[in-house]
Amino acid sequence: MIVSCDKSHVEGKGKNHLDSNGLVGKFNRMKCTVSPGKNGICRSVAPVILPESACARISLPGVMDAEGRVDESRLRMHIFKNGGVDPKERGLVWRFLFGMYPCSSTALERPLLLEQMAVRYQVMKRKWQQLLPGAVCLRLNGTDEVSYAQGMNDLCSRFLEVLDSEVDTYWSFSCYMEKFSKDFQADGLYRKMELEAALLKELDPQLHSHLVTENMEKITFCHRWLLLGFQREFEHSDALRLFEILS
Repeated sequence: MIVSCDKSHVEGKGKNHLDSNGLVGKFNRMKCTVSPGKNGICRSVAPVILPESACARISLPGVMDAEGRVDESRLRMHIFKNGGVDPKERGLVWRFLFGMYPCSSTALERPLLLEQMAVRYQVMKRKWQQLLPGAVCLRLNGTDEVSYAQGMNDLCSRFLEVLDSEVDTYWSFSCYMEKFSKDFQADGLYRKMELEAALLKELDPQLHSHLVTENMEKITFCHRWLLLGFQREFEHSDALRLFEILS
């Protein structure tokens, strides 16, 4: 499958944030075409940007104030107590939960933030297109380069599915990786499994004792569970809920 985008509007300098003449409006009108692969299947491509997310309001009680700021502790408490969020609100909630929008930002500030992120993304994307094919690396905001590791695509695909936007997916996934990049390194994942074993010993000593008897106390079988957030162990809808709860 071949995907091509008309980037002729990227160079423009709009003054407005969300109107059709601003940069966001121009990104939103970028033409994307999809050519079928050998099997003849055509698939839709996520839009580059969703400007309406900048001004949308979260309806969860007590989570967002009148100016659009989000109380992160209340948001996380709601997710934990209710086993996730309503799928209809998941896209907007994830933009705050994973750090794309600072919880302290207001509804008036976010359109400009989104515009800036869109411009930065397009600049980086052009550079990536010039460098590829080659080694796939992720340059995270403010961190060193992290080479691609197995499982990153599973995580990134969740963001693309839920957020339905290239720009939003990149920045949300980037924020996630800044926080959890060590999970994709041996030391970080081993440390996580050690904590899992200690927690199991505290909560279910009988099961932990059985694993010790079977020489399985290092619980290396949990590797994929912890790395992918149970993506392949549960139904997809349940895996999404677990992902937002555990994150």
